Amino acid sequence: MPNENEQSTKENKRRSGGVYVQFEQWFEDLSRKYAYHATQLSLGIVFVWYGAQKPFIPGSSPVHRPVAHFAEVLGLSVLPGPTGLLLHAVGLIEVIVGTLLLFGFIRTVTPLFLLHQATTLVAPFVVMQYAFREPYVEIGPIVLPVAVDWFSAFALKNLVFVAAFMYLYANYRGRNTSTPDSVSKSE
Repeated sequence: MPNENEQSTKENKRRSGGVYVQFEQWFEDLSRKYAYHATQLSLGIVFVWYGAQKPFIPGSSPVHRPVAHFAEVLGLSVLPGPTGLLLHAVGLIEVIVGTLLLFGFIRTVTPLFLLHQATTLVAPFVVMQYAFREPYVEIGPIVLPVAVDWFSAFALKNLVFVAAFMYLYANYRGRNTSTPDSVSKSE
């Protein structure tokens, strides 16, 4: 809850400022009230959407070939069944993560979310031919890619997912509830 000086400063800005200051205050208030739930819902929807495509809409996922190659590199292609089985499993995990996020089970989904993100962020470096293209920068014995390809760009979006999840995790309060501490204190 803001103290009296902060409140009077905001009121003075609101009175002295124009439309932009009023908009800025409105958007700040809106963000404080709804940012947590908007983040939770959008992250959940994205996970369900991307995940459902893999097992339920064959051929719709652009990551089929890189995931198949990733499975081969990890030695998973020697397991019985098609390599698409791994893609289906990834899709199922994403649907589970998204569903748990949508229903506010932040702490419950944390290990599965972190495991999924770790594999997703490591994958471009394991299957570099799908992830990076020339030019490369050589620093001694280390060769670093400079230009990203579609697969690494696709995987790098997960940095935003991790940041959004960290926000949810930091503001989560209690079991099986999605009410953040900041919202409950201000109401």
